[in-house]
Amino acid sequence: MKIELISVGSLLASGSEYDFFESNNDINNDLYPLPVVSGNTLIWGCSTARRAEESGKDEIYCRFIDGNAEENLLTALTAENRTDSYSWFEKEKYSSLLETTVLTGKIQVFLSLYSMRARLYRIQKNL
Repeated sequence: MKIELISVGSLLASGSEYDFFESNNDINNDLYPLPVVSGNTLIWGCSTARRAEESGKDEIYCRFIDGNAEENLLTALTAENRTDSYSWFEKEKYSSLLETTVLTGKIQVFLSLYSMRARLYRIQKNL
């Protein structure tokens, strides 16, 4: 993982299939959760990038990772960190994205980041 400055305009222009999280990340005194970019895709932190644009920032720091679709989705869910707190809109978008992402036997990991019930099932299964 590397951290670099990137143009807010180019970050938002790249678009993102992960832009469905309804979190609201403010930019205060240059302290903000770093958006995560994989390749040319913003996979988490769309709201941070939008707030940066609204506050007139030209560039913000981002974390860059090298990930496939599965790793990108896992990273986005881990960064969002809102198990059992997703809106119906977010649940619908997440489900659609999950259907198109090739999972290599990690379905319980994805579900546990999404739902506490799935997390408890996973723990119980491993006891």
